[in-house]
Amino acid sequence: MKTKELKRSKGITLIALVITIIVLLILAGVAIATLTGDNGILTKVQEAKKKTEQAEKNEKTNLAKTEDLINEFVNGIEVEQVTDENAGVLETEGVDTYIINSIEDLVFFAYDVTNGNNYENKIVKLGLSLDFNSTKSYVEPFRTDYGKYGYDGELKTLLTSGEGFMPIGIGSDEVGRNSFSGTFDGQENQIKNLYISEKDETDSKLGFFAVNYGNIENLKVVDVNITRYEEEASLTGGLVGQNRVNATIKNCGISGNIKIEGNGTGVGLAGHNMGVIQDCYNLSNIKLRTENLDGVALAGIANASTGPLKRCFNAGNLEIISESILSQRTVLPVGGISNYSENIIEECYNLGEITINVSENGSQTFDVQVGGIVGNTTSETLNCYNRGNIEVNTNEGSMYIAGISGTGSGNIRNCYNVGNIVCNSKGNLFIGGIRCLPNNTNITNCYYIIQDNFNNTGEESGIIKKEDEMKQASFADLLNSGNDESIWKYDKNKNEGYPILNWQL
Repeated sequence: MKTKELKRSKGITLIALVITIIVLLILAGVAIATLTGDNGILTKVQEAKKKTEQAEKNEKTNLAKTEDLINEFVNGIEVEQVTDENAGVLETEGVDTYIINSIEDLVFFAYDVTNGNNYENKIVKLGLSLDFNSTKSYVEPFRTDYGKYGYDGELKTLLTSGEGFMPIGIGSDEVGRNSFSGTFDGQENQIKNLYISEKDETDSKLGFFAVNYGNIENLKVVDVNITRYEEEASLTGGLVGQNRVNATIKNCGISGNIKIEGNGTGVGLAGHNMGVIQDCYNLSNIKLRTENLDGVALAGIANASTGPLKRCFNAGNLEIISESILSQRTVLPVGGISNYSENIIEECYNLGEITINVSENGSQTFDVQVGGIVGNTTSETLNCYNRGNIEVNTNEGSMYIAGISGTGSGNIRNCYNVGNIVCNSKGNLFIGGIRCLPNNTNITNCYYIIQDNFNNTGEESGIIKKEDEMKQASFADLLNSGNDESIWKYDKNKNEGYPILNWQL
C-alpha cells in the first residue's frame, strides 16, 4: 500500500514539475516576446534610441542651417541647395564626362583618384558651387557612413576641422602615382572654405589637387585655409602641389590663407610648375615661419616654374619669418608671380606686398633674391608691372632686390615698377627699380620711379620716370613700343592711373 502511495506521489510530483516547466517556458516566451517582439521592450528601446539620435541629428542640421542663413545674410552670398539624388556617385553626361553635384561627390572623386582612377581622357565637371562650411552643399552633412573614404565620424565636422579635406590624388615623390590626368572643368563655379591641416606626412606635394597631369580650368577656390607643419622640404600650392609637364591650369583663382610652419615652399596656385599656367590669379595671403631656410621659397602663382606663365596676377601678401643658423650656402628666392623661372613670364602683374624678416647666424653664404614679378629668371619677362611694396630685414648676406626681377640673366622688355623697396641689412645690397644688376641682360623699354636706396640706376637698368609722367596716356603708348599689338591701355579711373594690361579690361 505504501508502495502504491509513493508511486502515486512521485507521479503527481513529476506531473507538477512538467506543468511548472511548461508554465515557466510559457512565461519565458511571453517575457522574450515582451522584450524582443515587434512591440517588445528592447525593440522599443532601440527605436527610441534611433529616434533620439535622429532628433539630435535633425537638431544639429537645423542649427547648422540657421547658421548658414545668418552667414549668407552677413556676407551677402547665397549658397545653392544641392539636389544630388545619388550622393557619392558621379552622374554621367554623355560619354566619359562626369558631374560633381555635392560635397559627397567631391569626397568620392578625391578618394577615387587617390586609389588609382586617374580619369585620363575623361572630363570631370563641377556642377555647382560648393561650400564646405554650408549644410546646403551636402546631401546629408552629418552622415557617419563615409569611413571607407577616410572620414570616420560626422562628415561635415571632419571636413572643417582636424586634418580636414584629403587632397585629390597622392602627392608622393613617386612620379605618376595615383594622380589626376583628365580635364577638370569648374564651369566658373567655386569651391569655398577648403580646409586642410597636415603634419609631417610622407607626401611632399600638397594642394586641392596633390599633383596634376591633366587640365584644370574655370575654377575658383575661395577662402582656403591651408596649414602645413613640415620638417622636410615640401611643395605646397593652394590649387596644386605640383603641375607636371604638359599639364595646364587655365582661368583659375584662389583666395584665403596658406600657412607653412617648417621647411618648404608656399605658393598660391602651384607649389611647383612644369606645365602651363595662364589667365590665373592669387588673392591668398601666404605666410611661412621656419628655422631652416634651406629649400624655402614663396611665390604668388608658381614656384620653380619651367613652363610659361601668361596673363596672371598676384594680390596676396607674401611673408617669411625665420630665425635660422645657416649650415650651408642658402638661397632664398621670392617673387610676386614666381620665385624662379626658366620660361617666359608675360602680361603679368603684382599688387601684393612681400615681407622678409630673417635673423640668420652662421658663416655660410646667404643670398636673398626678391622681385616684384620674379626672384630669379633665366628667360624673358615681357609686358609686366609691379605695384607691390617689398621689405627685407636681415642680419647679413647679399640682397638682390628689384621691382621686376631680383636677379638672373633673362631679358626684360616693356615693364614698369612703382612699388616701394625697403631693405635693412648689414650685408651686400644690390637694389634696383627693374633688376638689381644688369648682368648679361637686355633691359628694353622699361621704367621705374627712383628711390634713394637704389644703387643700380644706369641706363642699362631701365629709365627713370616721375609718377605724374607714368599716369598719362602717352606712357601706355610708350610701353606698347615694339609690341605687335596694343597690350597696354590707359584708364585714369583704374590702377590709380597707371597703365593696365589690355586683358584687365
